[in-house]
Amino acid sequence: MPLSSVSDLMRRLEACRLLDAEQLAEVQAGMAASPATPGDVLRQLVQQGRLTRWQADRLNEGQAGFHFGKYLLLDQLGSGGMGTVFRARQTGMGRVVALKVMSRKLIRDAQSLARFQREIQAAAALQHPNIVLALDADSHHGVPYLVMEFVDGKDLRTLLRQQGRLPIGLACEYARQAALGLQQAHERGMVHRDIKPANLLLTRSASGRPLVKILDFGLARFQSESRETGEITRTGEIMGTPDYISPEQASDTRSADIRSDIYSLGCTLYHWLAGSVPFPGNTLMERLMARATRDPTPLSQMRSDVPAELSAVVQRMLDRDPAQRNQTPAQVADALAHFCVMTAAPVIARPVASPAPSTEAATQELSLPTRGDGDLQQFLAVLDAEATLPGGTVETQGLSPGPDRPQVSVAVPPAPASRLQRSLRRHAQADRRRGWVAAAVVGVVALLVGGLALWQSGNRTTLVVDWPLPEREDATLEADGRALRLPASSRFELSGPVGRRSLRLTRKGYEPVEFQRELARGVRETISPQWLPNAATRRALAWKELAGRATAAKPAGALNPALIENSAEIRSELVEFQRQHRGHPEAVAASALARDLPWPVDTLSASGPNADKSQPHVVGVLGDARWKYTRGNVTAVAFDATGRWVIASGLDRRVSIWDPQTGLRNRRFDLENYPLVSISLRPEADRLIVTDGAGLIALLSLPDGSPLWSTKWNHGLNGYVAASKDGRQLVGGIFNGSIKRINPDDGQILSSLADSGSDTWLRALAMSPSGRYVAASRGVTLQLWDGPEATEPRDLDTVGDYAPTLAFTADERWLVSPCQLGPLKVWDTATWQPRELPGPKGAQIIAAHPEKPWIAAAVPVDSQWQVLVLDLDDFGAVLHQSPRFVDPVTCLAWHPQGMQLVVGDQGGHLRLWSLDDPQATGFANERLTCFAMAPDGQTIYTGNSEDHAAEWNPANAAERGRWPTAANGLSAIAVSHDGRILATGGFRPDPVHRTITLWDAGTHRKRCDTPSYNSHVMSLAFSPDDRLLAAALFDGTTRLYDVATGQQRQSLPGCEHTRMDAFSVAFIPDGRMLATGYWIWEKPIRLWDLGTNPVSERRWLTGHANNVHGVTFSPLGDLLISASEDETVRLWNPTNGKQQDYLPSHTGGALCVAASPDGLWLAVGEGSGFVSLWPLVGERVVPKHRVRLGRFGESVLQVQFTPDSRHVLALVDNGTVAIVRLAEWTSR
Repeated sequence: MPLSSVSDLMRRLEACRLLDAEQLAEVQAGMAASPATPGDVLRQLVQQGRLTRWQADRLNEGQAGFHFGKYLLLDQLGSGGMGTVFRARQTGMGRVVALKVMSRKLIRDAQSLARFQREIQAAAALQHPNIVLALDADSHHGVPYLVMEFVDGKDLRTLLRQQGRLPIGLACEYARQAALGLQQAHERGMVHRDIKPANLLLTRSASGRPLVKILDFGLARFQSESRETGEITRTGEIMGTPDYISPEQASDTRSADIRSDIYSLGCTLYHWLAGSVPFPGNTLMERLMARATRDPTPLSQMRSDVPAELSAVVQRMLDRDPAQRNQTPAQVADALAHFCVMTAAPVIARPVASPAPSTEAATQELSLPTRGDGDLQQFLAVLDAEATLPGGTVETQGLSPGPDRPQVSVAVPPAPASRLQRSLRRHAQADRRRGWVAAAVVGVVALLVGGLALWQSGNRTTLVVDWPLPEREDATLEADGRALRLPASSRFELSGPVGRRSLRLTRKGYEPVEFQRELARGVRETISPQWLPNAATRRALAWKELAGRATAAKPAGALNPALIENSAEIRSELVEFQRQHRGHPEAVAASALARDLPWPVDTLSASGPNADKSQPHVVGVLGDARWKYTRGNVTAVAFDATGRWVIASGLDRRVSIWDPQTGLRNRRFDLENYPLVSISLRPEADRLIVTDGAGLIALLSLPDGSPLWSTKWNHGLNGYVAASKDGRQLVGGIFNGSIKRINPDDGQILSSLADSGSDTWLRALAMSPSGRYVAASRGVTLQLWDGPEATEPRDLDTVGDYAPTLAFTADERWLVSPCQLGPLKVWDTATWQPRELPGPKGAQIIAAHPEKPWIAAAVPVDSQWQVLVLDLDDFGAVLHQSPRFVDPVTCLAWHPQGMQLVVGDQGGHLRLWSLDDPQATGFANERLTCFAMAPDGQTIYTGNSEDHAAEWNPANAAERGRWPTAANGLSAIAVSHDGRILATGGFRPDPVHRTITLWDAGTHRKRCDTPSYNSHVMSLAFSPDDRLLAAALFDGTTRLYDVATGQQRQSLPGCEHTRMDAFSVAFIPDGRMLATGYWIWEKPIRLWDLGTNPVSERRWLTGHANNVHGVTFSPLGDLLISASEDETVRLWNPTNGKQQDYLPSHTGGALCVAASPDGLWLAVGEGSGFVSLWPLVGERVVPKHRVRLGRFGESVLQVQFTPDSRHVLALVDNGTVAIVRLAEWTSR
């Protein structure tokens, strides 16, 4: 009730204890000297600084409650959803503080109470100059409150509204200070989740410099909290402010971490500099979708004086991918420090209601407080009751009573009356007596009305639901746990008991709206549901808009490569949409639209410079097929007698004949079972003497490889053969130590030089050019037979560490025996006395020059290999040395004229080295061993058998550049779905090269290494959200790594009882599941459940009869597809593990498989060199197309579709990657 007289004002001043007795006396004396109205007295008290304007307004209204516990309320600073903030003075200490009192209507709501307590907990953990300091926290009569330092300044939202966009230097300084405050929160394991200009206060430090302080940790979350216990959000609720919230926080509040705060700070800094938020929009949906699908307009376009470097800093803070942002606020502060300017800071206005306001402000007319906030008025009314009921009690509206929460009441004892107070009371008695009668009448009426209301409401509460009818499609309503039929009206009431009331409203395509509240007797609460589109609706709306633009951009008629640049933007948007919505029909539809657009790969043609003109479907080839053998070691090599051809055999059990002039394979024939171990030539150009790994010695006819004779001694043992220069004498041996003289014309055994024994295994065999001497390394002994009739050997040495080759020089003066650990030993055939050469150690493979006393020796040098030519007449002086290479040498052979060497290695390379031109060695380019295409179709990445990764331009199949990886040969490469990160893994488990490396795809700079492993990396795959990297290792494990840090998350085991090798790995498109394919017959596929923590096994899939080489998922994730060495491809239901289809007859085995992004095609790479194309939908009886890429049977080891679904990339076992255009598109 407003003040009616000065005496009424004096009673109020006495009751509220705003003035002491002496001050009251001074006021009384002043009134006696100059009578005045209550308003005059209040204005004078404000001018004198004895009251604040807010206190005067409340007194003028007739209110007297200004004390809340030990705090005297001075001003109301603000009011929000959680409560009200007052400027207050702590009695006893006299300091001015900011007092935040929780809203009484939220106290009984457990979630709201938890949120307020969370803010108290957060504030208690922080103490930093850039964070508002917490001073106290408690509850008063059941009402929680938080006491903070009072910051004399203004929030930066207000400053922005008053001044517009800020100077660059100051904006950066304010953001830098905020980042420093956030850094301490980060170090305490805390995330703010609501950084915005309104939550940043600007004041001045003691030295007068601008000081920014962060406030309001009400939405903060401690990162140590689990998702189950740490969140207090309701279903469908977005925590944070839409204009500043990060995409991941908007999608799932629980996923927010400190990088989300960095994003919000970036939005804040952008707003300060540009004068507008990064993603303006008319609706909440528009703003949330914009930040999830595109980048903001660069600052340099919004404001010309923003340096490009600063624009880049802000752009990084606003990156949609958290992994690409600064990872800590300290990094942000460092990045902004260069742009900060501390001069010319704006004047920070003081609060309007200061302890000593200006005379002008104090002389304004007093006004009644606004009554819009009912909860605040209820709180103030309770304070009034406490102040005006002497000796009585007033029931609080705080926490409801219970067994551990008794009813709280406030007892206010009567204060002793002073002489002045008694005088004032006598002065007012007459006024009170006149009001008694009226008060009695009013009281009776109030009792009647109150009784009637109590009789009508009883113990009931009412929920009023305001829900428009157009929002009711497929809607449901549940009240207090019971399903109800929706009323026909848009506004309806639901009556219920006192206590906890709950509502749950659902609507098709939107997140559910839930309401829970403790309601007191007779309370009516109105609920107007605010609907947020669910993920499916947001996706459908975004796709509808994007599909319209993509359809409009589709060129009419045939694809025109000239329009590639014109469609770049829409292609990029389609790729990004696919990335964000993998596994959904809209993503597959986006791929189908992308198929109709021109892409860089469309510029290639079958007649182009980098195409394979012998195969019209191949429009481009990456790499060089020259001197590339097939998979694994080259086991034996030789020139023919004329030097026109190079003959080589490998682990693929094939003999290939190469043209040394071109480095290309000329023809090939297959062996029956085992690869060749050694080769010797007859002088006739069309005769070849060979041994294999099964104890077979044979004379073959070139070029078809048909046997003229063969001799087989012992199944399963390696064979060795050596012949005289004229081919008329021949010796052969097998691993068990048996050595025989053989008739070179018919293969018949002439005599036995040595028999088998338990400790006489054969490791090397050599015959001198004339046939006089035969040398062999048997067991631990080097033995020699002198003369064609010799049957008993001479033991030369018993060291026992001889390498697997021996050689006589052309003049037969020297026998050379390499040692695996020591130097070369040279034996003088005149005395059979050895000497050690002073040159390199560790040579294992040697070959004698056909005419001179020279030896070619392959030696290890600094973890690499090199071939040296040594002059034995000059004590092993080095005459020539080859370039270095990675793979260990397995065999050497001289050209008949002695000026060229052919070198075979473990990587499947043949290398031709010309001594007369050592810089132009004819060595082949490294074999390409793996590849991955970037999602945007602009780049192809490859790894090679040496130590390099490279990137290629798909528009011309040319290499753009390469960089070393220190991997000692790459076996796997993968690119993240956003195209920003590259992962590489290597072959060999040596102590130096045991890590997977993550690279920045654009700059080729190393991001991090994973922890060491002790096995080959066989396959790599990024999870759909690019947070995890999965690696299949040859030791059988599947490793999961954190992409941001490179740290291992988990190692998924192989089979406990059976040796297996994990060979391929793939994520299901929605990221819920992982598949691993194994080299094992029993249980070749394993599914892992990524929804559990830790990741757990889901099931095994059995059915293949041999090793599984490749696994992948269909674009919708409804099929798991596996390719096996049993020549079949199988399609499985990943949910129940049942086989859905079976694709047979892939000759040489199905070694790899890929599904097209548009969901129409399946590509299978075969061991026979074919790529088979199957329809992924509809009937699958036979392949729709088959394209042969391996002209000499080289296997296809890896396949991948390009983003346009119209081309297939295929890694062929000749070290190249072919780009194949599908037949139906070739004709188009």
